[in-house]
Amino acid sequence: MNKIVLYLLLCLALVSCITTAGCLGYFDFHESSVELLSSDSSVFLFEGKVTHVGDGDTITVELSDKTRERIRLIGIDTPEMDASQNSAREYGSLSQDHLAEWAKKAKDFTTEQLLYDTVTISYDPAAGERDRYDRVLGYVTSDGRDFNQVLIEEGYARVYIAETFDRKQDYIDALETAQKYKIGMWNE
Repeated sequence: MNKIVLYLLLCLALVSCITTAGCLGYFDFHESSVELLSSDSSVFLFEGKVTHVGDGDTITVELSDKTRERIRLIGIDTPEMDASQNSAREYGSLSQDHLAEWAKKAKDFTTEQLLYDTVTISYDPAAGERDRYDRVLGYVTSDGRDFNQVLIEEGYARVYIAETFDRKQDYIDALETAQKYKIGMWNE
C-alpha cells in the first residue's frame, strides 16, 4: 500500500511541476522537447545534441524538434576569450596572459568533451531560467557527470559566486581542491 501512495504522490508532484512551469511561460520550448522530472533540486528540461561551443561555459544545443537553445552553464565562469574582460577580483593574482591561455584551453576542453554529443540540461529554480542574454541557465550532464563541476575540478573554471544556485557549496569545495593542488589554471 505504501508504494502505491508514494507513486501517486510522485505523479501528483510531476503534474504540479509541469503545470507550474507551463503557467510561468518563461521557456519557449515546444512541449515535445521538454520533460520536467525531479533530479535533486534541479528539474530536467531537455536533452539535445551540442552543435556549437561558444566558449568554455556556453554551448548551443539542438533539441529533437531541431530548435536550438544557447546554454550558459550555471554556477561557473571560465576565463573570457578577450583577456581584457578578466578581472583580478575574479581570478586573484592570475595574469591576463595566463587567463587568455586558459580561456582557449577551457573552450577546447568543452569542445572535445561535448561537441556533437547528446547532453541533458537541467534547470535550477534558485538560479532562474535565463540570463540577461536570453541564454538558458543550466546544469549540463554528460556521461552521467555534472559537466559544470568537471570544469571546476579540472581547473578550467571558477565558481560564479555572484549567482544563487543549489550546488554552490559542492562547486566551492571542488574549486578549493583544484586551487589547493594547483590543477589547471591554478598552476601559474
